[in-house]
Order: sequence, then structure tokens, then C-alpha cells
Amino acid sequence: MKKLALLLVCLPFLAQAGIVKNELELEFETVEIPTPPHIIKQIEFNLAHRDGAPPLLDGFADIINLGRTLWKIVESGKATLEAKNSYASAVPGNVKSAGELAEFSPLQFKSFAQRATSWYYGTAFEITYTLAHKYNGSLNGNGRYLDSVTVVPHKVNVSWAYGLNVSVDKISVSNVGSHANPVGSVVMDFNLRVTSWFKSSQYKNLYEFRGDSAVVRSIED
Repeated sequence: MKKLALLLVCLPFLAQAGIVKNELELEFETVEIPTPPHIIKQIEFNLAHRDGAPPLLDGFADIINLGRTLWKIVESGKATLEAKNSYASAVPGNVKSAGELAEFSPLQFKSFAQRATSWYYGTAFEITYTLAHKYNGSLNGNGRYLDSVTVVPHKVNVSWAYGLNVSVDKISVSNVGSHANPVGSVVMDFNLRVTSWFKSSQYKNLYEFRGDSAVVRSIED
């Protein structure tokens, strides 16, 4: 406690002198981890009981998103309920639900543990989360489409010195195939906003899902 009290007293003076600026810069470490079985069951249950969302049409595009384009994942350092019921899709523009398509794969899962540290405070935050999607959907045997694209947090720990908000700020849906043989693509902007007493920083991860692949690709921004 004495060490913490001393730190609180000294920080404003160190900040004015520019000493803590570099120490507050975060270093990130992200590793892939096995998806916990209870998280698989949770995501399967949530998607099976999800509420229908109105189509978000993009003009007369060949491929549209029937799910949500924006949702909160972590707010004020705590996982939100919104993340459990939010998803995206990449389906033909002339359908009203992904249920009109056939041959979707089982849900695919990919999980990560992300840790951020600073020299001054040590661990700023730790978060583990799972990406899920179904691929290979087709309409009358044609095309490769996506459904149930989502991201769900399952462990969030944030240091007393930091605030953490995580959200999906944008979903981009496109056709990466041809007009005759469409392949749906969803690119998800996975954003982390980290705040401390002295600064606020934004970090972005881009994840790409394709209708013809079980693989989720991380895109360098």
C-alpha cells in the first residue's frame, strides 16, 4: 500500500517531466489457445436462440449482411451481454434469412488470449475471446456463403490503472468470388480502446472470414 501511495503521489510530477510517457506504451502478446468446451456450448446455444435482425441492405449488392454491423464486447473492463447475441452474415441479397441456404458447415471456432503490458504498471489487461462462423452455405447449389460470424469474450482482467473497452466497430461484407460463383467475405474490425490517467489509445485487429474456408485470417492494419 505504501508503494502504491508513493506511486500515486509521484505520477503527476513524472508525467510533467515526460518520464512516464514511454513507460505507459503497451506491448501486446497474442497467442492462439484451444477453445474451452463450455464456450463452444455457450456460443452454440446463443446462436440457436438468437433474435432475428432486420436485413441491413447495401443498395442492390449481390451479397448482404443479415446480422449486426456494430456491437460492444467489453465495456468498462467487463464483458457485455450484447456480445452473446450479436452476429454477422454474408448471404445473397435476395434471401430474407440464412435459413434459406443449405450445406452450411458446423460452427468453426478460433480462440485467442491477448495480454498487454507496460514497463511501469506490469500487466494492463488480459482478455481471451473466441471467433466463430459457419461457412460453405449455398443457394440452390451455387455460391459459398457465411453465417453466424461472431466474437465472444470469456475472460477479462483489467489492471486498476487502466480502462478497457472492446467493440466491433464495422463489418464489411463483399463478394471475393465471381458474379457466377459468389464467395462471401466478412471483414470484422475488432477494436480495443485502452485508457489510463495520461492517455487513451486505440488498437485494431482485422479478421477476415470467407465463405469457402474454415480458416479465419488476421489482417495487418
